[in-house]
Amino acid sequence: MSARELATVVRDVDRGEVYVSPSLAAGILVALTRGRAPDPLAELTDKERSILELVGEGLTNREIGERIHLSEKTIKHYITNILQKLQVRSRVEAALLAARHK
Repeated sequence: MSARELATVVRDVDRGEVYVSPSLAAGILVALTRGRAPDPLAELTDKERSILELVGEGLTNREIGERIHLSEKTIKHYITNILQKLQVRSRVEAALLAARHK
């Protein structure tokens, strides 16, 4: 790195910006993508998978709760976790993703 580049980085960091060297950035990207499961459903627990299957059948949270003997609030919590893990915005998207990866 040249003296000019170093001075720019120091000023940027002093202003609160973050600096990551290109080689470090490349290493981070490699580490983040290595070992990532090709199946997005692999992140789900067995219970979350079974709940997602019931979502795919069109059941409401209340119906799912009645079927597997959990409260509707607990099912809502599971659904929130499922959506976050699958990085989708709705239960419909989650069900479609599950259907594609069955």
